[in-house]
Formats: sequence, C-alpha cells, structure tokens
Amino acid sequence: MICVEDSSKIKVGKLNLVDLAGSERIKSNDVTGKQMEECKKINKSLSALGRVIFALTDIKGRSHIPYRDSKLTRLLEDSLGGNCKTTMMAMISPSKDSFSETLSTLLFAKRAKTIKNQAKVNEDLNNKTLIKKYELELKKLREELNKHMDPSKNYLLIQLEDKKNQAENEKMSALSALDEAGRKFLQEREEKKILEKKILMMNSQMISGGQKIEETQVFKKALENQQNNLMKEFDKKIQEFTKDKINEAQDKKQIEKFRNLLLKQRDIMIALTSKLNERDDTIESLHEELEELDKINKLIIYKI
Repeated sequence: MICVEDSSKIKVGKLNLVDLAGSERIKSNDVTGKQMEECKKINKSLSALGRVIFALTDIKGRSHIPYRDSKLTRLLEDSLGGNCKTTMMAMISPSKDSFSETLSTLLFAKRAKTIKNQAKVNEDLNNKTLIKKYELELKKLREELNKHMDPSKNYLLIQLEDKKNQAENEKMSALSALDEAGRKFLQEREEKKILEKKILMMNSQMISGGQKIEETQVFKKALENQQNNLMKEFDKKIQEFTKDKINEAQDKKQIEKFRNLLLKQRDIMIALTSKLNERDDTIESLHEELEELDKINKLIIYKI
C-alpha cells in the first residue's frame, strides 16, 4: 500500500499473513514418504523460529539473530523485533491427548509476547530529499573522521584553506587593480598625444618677440618639466605592473601548494574509508564462522 502525502515523502506499507502449522510428531502420526518429508520441513522451520524468538528474548542480549536459518524466519524478520506491528493468535485444544502440545504452544506464545518491536512510519523520499539526506550523512562521516584525525593536522588544513581563500581574494583584487592601472595608462598616453599635437599647432602659429614660442626658455622649461613628470608617472606604472605580475606568480605557486595538500587529504580519507570497509567485511566473515561453529556444537551435543 502506497500513500503520497506531498512531493517529498511517500508512505509505504505492507501486510504479512502467516499461518504457522503445529509441530508434527512422526511417531504419533505414522506418516511415510512425502508426508514424512513435509513434516520434517515443518518441524525444521518451527525450530528455526523458536531459536529466533529465544535469541530476541535472551536476557543477556545477542548481537546476532539467526533470521537466515529458514525462509520462514527470513519472511518474519520485520515482524519479530523489527519495524512492524505483530499480532499472534495461539490455537490450543482442551483434549488431554494434546496436553503436551498445548503447553508448548502456550510457552511459545508467552515467550513471543516479550518481544518488543519498534514500529515506525516507512517513508520513501524523492531525489532532492535523498540528496539532502546523503549530504547530512556525509557531514556526519566527516565529523567522525575529524574526531579520529590528529587535531594539529586538522587545524593546519583549516589554516591552509583560509590562506588559499585569502590568496584568491588578493589575486582577484590585484588583477582588477592591474586592469584599472593599464586603462589609466592608455588614457594618459592618448591625452599626451593630443597635448603634443596641440603644442605643435600653437608653435607653428605663435611667435613671441620675433621668436617662435617653442624657442623661448619658458616654454622649453615647461615642456621639459611636463616630459619629466610624464616619464616619472610612466616608470611608476611600469613598476606597479611588474610588482603585480610577480605577486600573481607567487599566488599561483601558493594555490598549487594548497591544491596538492587537499589532494593528499582526500587520499587519506579514501584510504580510511577502504579500511573501514575491510573491517566490516572481516566482522561479517567472523559472524558467519561463529554461526557455523554454533551449528557444529549443537550437532555434537545432539549426538552426545
């Protein structure tokens, strides 16, 4: 059953109805052939169900529940200690001949009654909500990784990131200042050309005391001062341009250094993740070996 509440959440529900057969005693029923094989399978499934219920209600608590011992327990995994509301009905008989089976059924129901499920609403999220969920999980994993890392290295990484951001900001401001200086320099050069043309036109038209104005000492001195000022300004702009170029090269080297450090940090995180995966695989294999040892021990005890 699927119920859509909004665009980000989808509620999903399922209903399992299971009819558990009673135990079949081969000696009392005198069955043979296929019926005998069917009785064996029923008893095997009920035994696996009893082991699961015993593990769930064990006072000491168990980390592993043998749900995979049979298809029945695998199907009832959510109903036994999982995310489902479970209702169990025990069928008993008042007959004296069925006293032992009635007693075992009541004990079975009593033990099953002590199982505690944690029922909650099942919700499937859309792509955007899943992305946010994965981002939160990644954030938590990064926080856990930072806890296990050396605090001095983590602090150094933060400092390097701050320096990188600062260097990028300084680079952008230097480039903008350089562009502005170049624009002003071109503008002043054009103004200089226009001024020189005007001076030449005035020299050709004006004469002062029988002399051309460009030949007078006042004009020569003013022209010389103007040229000196322009040369000083030009040298200053060239020095600023050269300095900005040097700073830009240094910023590139610093950024490359920061990038290499971040790549090393990423490789460390990948290596740690692979080690965690290997550890999980080892734990899973050990659980499987423990299950095999438990089965062997039970067979040995049974033979004894």
